[in-house]
Amino acid sequence: MERLSIFPALAKSKLFSLFVCFVLSAFVCVSLNAAAYAKSDHWTGCRGDDLDARIAGCTEVIARGSRETKRNQLTAYINRGGAYRAKGDFDRALADFDKALQLDPKSALALLERASIYHAKGEFDRAIADYDRAIAARPKSAAAFSGRGETYRAKNDLDRAIADYDKALQLDKTLATAHGGRARAYRGKGDLDKALADFNEAVKLDPKSALTRVDRGSIYQAEGDLDQAIADYDEAIALDPKYANAFLNRANAYRTKHDLERTKQDLETALRLDPQLASAKDALDEINRLIAKSPAPRATEAPTVPPASAASPMLLVLLLLIALIGLFALGWVLILFAENIIRPTNQLVEPKGRSVKEDRE
Repeated sequence: MERLSIFPALAKSKLFSLFVCFVLSAFVCVSLNAAAYAKSDHWTGCRGDDLDARIAGCTEVIARGSRETKRNQLTAYINRGGAYRAKGDFDRALADFDKALQLDPKSALALLERASIYHAKGEFDRAIADYDRAIAARPKSAAAFSGRGETYRAKNDLDRAIADYDKALQLDKTLATAHGGRARAYRGKGDLDKALADFNEAVKLDPKSALTRVDRGSIYQAEGDLDQAIADYDEAIALDPKYANAFLNRANAYRTKHDLERTKQDLETALRLDPQLASAKDALDEINRLIAKSPAPRATEAPTVPPASAASPMLLVLLLLIALIGLFALGWVLILFAENIIRPTNQLVEPKGRSVKEDRE
């Protein structure tokens, strides 16, 4: 009996062990899934468009250290650096790109990003050095040539800039930034026709760029086509209602058309958007002086008939004399008419050279 009683105990212990194993397995699965979800959640933020979420997500990925692959760490540093750059925090952005380049000194993406920071800070030589390294690492990178062209243009080295834009467009004809950059370089050299052609291409490729619209408008304005220039400025303002320079440029076009009121309105709007816009301040002061000097518009008056008493005495005498002459002429005409019509019927008119007596014979 004792032996028989052992089997139920063993059976119960086996069931209990299976239950424990099942619970432990489920716990492990849930833990792994939670870890995987947490990891994917970090990467969702790190690769997202929201800048703060990207910084937070990439920071968590970076904090994982060696648990992440070298490639993942590189991506996290580049993405976080890009977010810092977009927020204007250039120092933190540079630190992240430096870290990325420590992980991979030939990372063209990290080099391009760091070059753009140096350009924004005005350190053009360091920017060009990074662009050179990026081109060496990726010789067919249109973005690298276009970026270096932008930096050469910022240094006013327009020929080198145009050469880089040319190369970028050979590699990618649809690169709107290269068309826009080359157009600005041509404008700097005074070649407005080539500049306008490139701006037209840039507008086709990127029709939502307010900057390109304003730049093309400036070319039309320089060529004297004020209506087309104003149309481009209108479009730029529609795309970006807070673009102060678009209002400033349109004000200059209205000023050239002598439309002082619209000029004033646009200058005031430009200053509301950017109170530090010195050129707008000076222009507005001048326009206010011109408006103050301009005569006030006269009110529309109904036409009046001058009084009869305003006629001069000499004119009255002349009119009376003309009337008398007319009456005298009319009387003379009536007398002649009466002599020829009212005449005796028996009166014969003698023909010239013959007598009445000869007729009777």
